[in-house]
Amino acid sequence: MRTNSKAFTLIEILLVSSLVAILAIAIFRSFGNGLKLWGRAERLNKEAEVAIFLDKMAEDLRSATLISGLRFDGTAMRFSFPAIVKTKADVKSSRASEGIIDQIGAVQYRFDSASHKIFRRQANYAQAIKHGWSLEETTVAEGVEELSLYYEVASDKGFLFKSEVKDAIPLGVRVDIQFTDDNGPHQLKRFLPIPVGG
Repeated sequence: MRTNSKAFTLIEILLVSSLVAILAIAIFRSFGNGLKLWGRAERLNKEAEVAIFLDKMAEDLRSATLISGLRFDGTAMRFSFPAIVKTKADVKSSRASEGIIDQIGAVQYRFDSASHKIFRRQANYAQAIKHGWSLEETTVAEGVEELSLYYEVASDKGFLFKSEVKDAIPLGVRVDIQFTDDNGPHQLKRFLPIPVGG
């Protein structure tokens, strides 16, 4: 006589245990690979942010202009210069209906070592003459450990780099940036020419 047994056999239990183990290994590996990809994306994101900042700075320097009353002022961690900027039209001007316009003004970049951020702000001509920069600063790069700015100038000994420039627009700016991510420290260097410099 045959009895109806509702218990699992040893083979069934071993088969289910093997499938669960295989699934657990696959999920663990997928999760581990996802974490690795996330880490790489974070590093690339930081490098991309710094590259975008350098591109924006290069664009601003290409629009640098010579104008009386506004001067180039640069130190190792901050510089400002006269440039063509996009700003809101003055409500009292004839171009008020245009909204955002290109006009002569000034741009400033500065590095804050306490917050590890690089900031950009701009002023229209009237604000720049009065040193009345807009209060709104835009963060253009974060997580920066160090920023060093060097200005290429012509001298009787040839071309040299200085860490400080007043009044005269240099030939270009060399930007050295150090930042750290999960893979350790990184350094980017770029020379940004100034077309009206010299």
